[in-house]
Amino acid sequence: MSAEVDPNVVCPLVGSSVDEYDVVGLLGFGAMGCVYRVRHRVMRKEFALKMLATERISSGIALQRFHREAHATAQIDHPNVVRVVYSGRTQSQQTYLVMELLEGESLSAVTARGIVPPDRAAKIARDVALGLEEIHRNGFVHRDIKPGNLMVAPDGTVKILDLGLVGLTEPVSGELKLTQQGHLMGTPLYMSPEAFSGEGGDPRGDLYALGAVLYEMLTGRPPFIGTLKEIMWHSNFTEPEPLPPSDGLETLVMTLLAKDPIDRPKDARAVIAAIDARKNKPAVVITEVIERPARPRRKKIWPWAGGVLAVAVLGTLILRAARVPEVVPLPAPIVAAPAPPPLEVEAPAPVVEPVARIVEPPPPSPKARARAVSREVLITSEPAGASVEATGGVLGLTPISVMVEGGKSTTFKVRLDGHPDRPLTFGPRDRSTTRHLRFDR
Repeated sequence: MSAEVDPNVVCPLVGSSVDEYDVVGLLGFGAMGCVYRVRHRVMRKEFALKMLATERISSGIALQRFHREAHATAQIDHPNVVRVVYSGRTQSQQTYLVMELLEGESLSAVTARGIVPPDRAAKIARDVALGLEEIHRNGFVHRDIKPGNLMVAPDGTVKILDLGLVGLTEPVSGELKLTQQGHLMGTPLYMSPEAFSGEGGDPRGDLYALGAVLYEMLTGRPPFIGTLKEIMWHSNFTEPEPLPPSDGLETLVMTLLAKDPIDRPKDARAVIAAIDARKNKPAVVITEVIERPARPRRKKIWPWAGGVLAVAVLGTLILRAARVPEVVPLPAPIVAAPAPPPLEVEAPAPVVEPVARIVEPPPPSPKARARAVSREVLITSEPAGASVEATGGVLGLTPISVMVEGGKSTTFKVRLDGHPDRPLTFGPRDRSTTRHLRFDR
């Protein structure tokens, strides 16, 4: 029997304490655990505390990823990346991270209100690129850039959150074991084509995700929507619909969404330069050059030539005054020949070319577009660790975030050793964001 997840059951620490931190509220929860608002007893300052879920402690992969997130964020100190201030473990061996508490709203909340103007979209993308530049410079890739992992502060600054899927740009021994388990690493709507095949260790995979986020800001939807299988197909074999005029961002977005990583910008610094160049285009001045024929060179007139010329002119005038006028007979009148009669030519009949009438289909209504947009949902189970399968294969183990299409039913198969398989269906009218399955012990 499925039911909505009760946050108080999944994240029960509100009102208690974790070491020197008092838990005062719940900020959110997901597949890896819960994020609480906490207050340090001595400093009297509030932070965000991310606690790995209890059932995840027994998972070696989940624990390694959590520790790697702590290791990665401890090396990154940048205004566009969330800062981790402490990592610890409770007496019950629960691992947690303490991060700076951010005020503002996620980019997913911003895009939910409508299309983002190009100037603001460019500013947001630039901040994300700055943060990615620092992450990549330290030898890591984020692997899950999406609107839900980007926080927009009240002053407009954007910070990258959730480095839970962070990986090394050059895998070391054992690194591939964390990623090649047949599970998707990231959110399909924003994953690069190569990430679907498990080759998401290149920083240019993060740049593709940034292009998908920028595309969504400018159009109101991700580049591709549909079921997981449809998104995988479109990501590898079709081009997204052209963007509307976006104040010079169109070329950058389509370059970021290139199928081959080689065709994308070489790094985050190139993305920043492209955004800056959009605002710093030099003024183009067109000068019309008119070619004139060369004038003949004037010959120099010596002083004595002026006197000779004056005498010649005066003599001509005297001779003309003394000359007897001549009688010039008038010429005979010229009689024009009669004009020939007009030729009667039969004009050809006008040719009427058939004109094809092109009927444009009406644009989809807002409700129809909303029904077609996929959404992210959280599937949990009791006990945890159940396998979630779709048409394309195994997606992962519970708790897990998956994508479902809003316009039709999507069914998953949930399996747990020793129990019958359980189908889990999301219908076209279903707007739930979490589902919980309980297997009888």
